[in-house]
Amino acid sequence: MPKELYASLELSEKEVRVLVSECFNTRFNILQVVRIPCNGLKNFRITDREEIVRAIKEAKKEVLNKIGSDLHKAILLIPPVNFKRIALETEIIPDEKGLSRDDVLRALNKTLEIEIDPDLLVINRVPVSYTINGITSKRIPYKEISDSARIEIDLLCADKNLTFDYVSLVEESGIEVIDICLSNYAICKEASLFEQSTNRNIILLDINDNYTNMSLIVKGKMMTCEVIEKGIESFAKDLYEKYSIPFVKMSRLIKYNGSRDIESKDTVYAYNRNKGNVNISLSELNTAILPYVKDYLDNIAEMSKPVIESKETFFAVVSEGSDMLLIADILKEKTGCEIKMIHPDSIGVREANLISLYGSLFAAKEMIDISQKNVCCLDEFEFNNVVDRKIFEDEGETFTTKIRTFFKQYMDKEND
Repeated sequence: MPKELYASLELSEKEVRVLVSECFNTRFNILQVVRIPCNGLKNFRITDREEIVRAIKEAKKEVLNKIGSDLHKAILLIPPVNFKRIALETEIIPDEKGLSRDDVLRALNKTLEIEIDPDLLVINRVPVSYTINGITSKRIPYKEISDSARIEIDLLCADKNLTFDYVSLVEESGIEVIDICLSNYAICKEASLFEQSTNRNIILLDINDNYTNMSLIVKGKMMTCEVIEKGIESFAKDLYEKYSIPFVKMSRLIKYNGSRDIESKDTVYAYNRNKGNVNISLSELNTAILPYVKDYLDNIAEMSKPVIESKETFFAVVSEGSDMLLIADILKEKTGCEIKMIHPDSIGVREANLISLYGSLFAAKEMIDISQKNVCCLDEFEFNNVVDRKIFEDEGETFTTKIRTFFKQYMDKEND
């Protein structure tokens, strides 16, 4: 049986991320996560093409070194810049055997004929619901016999030029893009937000270091998305001007120590500067960031007000922002809504900013199952040889030997 080996790739302002996984019995087993520092993007636009290509090639090389198989295909994540949803309904006539995958695929292919804004590109084609014999379902009612069936489909669109630029970068690096996926749609798939939006509105806050994607999910549909050019680093303005600590360290300091406490003198960060030791207390940290956090969340609350007034609503906070409990505390006070801080919980992808990478696997798998195509993003022959060799090497090992080998590998990695 052919292996289902998936890889997803994301370009961020600070790094290139690659996630490699094997789908087995409907579950994704994480094989490797690769992060390569890269500064070739600014506000989603390419500022240094060569730098990004270098980082992607380095990530490709690391996959080969660690897994032993070449990465030659990937699913590419696209930011929801200039997001637009187009809602469609299409009718199909099943044959005498009932509704099939081919019927659904035919309905999806009909959407390719739709004319859209020339500045936009359809990133995801999403089957929202299926109505057959007067019954509406979110799942495909396979083999249901009827004279006709109606399928509701959402076309999720984003900036065309940006998408082409991202794809060209990846393919220039020697990786074929087999599918593209909006980052906010991928997050919804991983966190099961569409299923949770039946009776409540959901406002998704994808909070990153330099920007925030704010999406509205209603009754299983992604309705709107706004990109806010502010993130966690915007809270650090005063601290950076005073202490000149790199934003990478400052971001971690804010996420894990930020609170309403402006009295505590406990030291949260200490370092040595030319003029001597510098200590930052919890009160100094919070006094510096609280005005910016409150201003940022005031804007979020104001933008959310019509949605909150229309129906019961909760906020889902993901990515870097989900590590910052201060956001949940203040946002709940300002909106009166439930705040859910969401992290991926599968082994290998528990870091907050991997949620969209992991979710893109589920989005791609759904469409691949409909088309019934086999996908293998790695060289399967090489991968099988590596697995067979590992099995052969492990034969005869005792449990104690395996534990000793594990700790040796861990210590070697730490020393590196």
